Amino acid sequence: VDERHVEIEAVMCDQSDCTSVLVPVTFPHECKVSANNGGSTSDTESTKSVEACVIENLEELDEQATTTLDLMEELNSPTLQCPNWWVSSQSLGNLELAQEALTIQRLLNGEEFANDVRNLVCRALGIDINQSYLIGRTRVADIGPAGFCFKAVAAAGTGGKEHVVEASLAFDGEARIEANSLRTAVLVAVEESARP
Repeated sequence: VDERHVEIEAVMCDQSDCTSVLVPVTFPHECKVSANNGGSTSDTESTKSVEACVIENLEELDEQATTTLDLMEELNSPTLQCPNWWVSSQSLGNLELAQEALTIQRLLNGEEFANDVRNLVCRALGIDINQSYLIGRTRVADIGPAGFCFKAVAAAGTGGKEHVVEASLAFDGEARIEANSLRTAVLVAVEESARP
């Protein structure tokens, strides 16, 4: 621990052995150490003020972590408010369609598709990706024969309070009742969302 950061040791174990990793965490605010050049501040007072500053920083980091964990829990929650046109691919009795929807959902929720899903969320919300409404982490919550349901962490402008929003985006045309047509509709939607 110093006036700028703390290093936290994390131990990760699997079935065969453990690995220790030092993770540096930068404080939100630097703790200034005042030099005692004949001034009235004693070394004890200076140490206490640095300790108090470190504790304040740790409390702020704890609050930020709690907020982030709460947002991630809500983002990954299975509860979802879908629009009235929504039909779950799981409820149609078509196993191939249901499996395809789950496979596509897993793929789109991977890191390599994060920008594509963010673009789809912006399109679903009717906002430009460059507007002041900031979209953070996103997730495809469900894919059905008629479209997507999303969850996203969003904030109104820089410094705005983050919250989880839900959005839905319908495919063009009729609902897809076959796995191939669902896959094609998803590819078209992803492709269209990438266009300016």
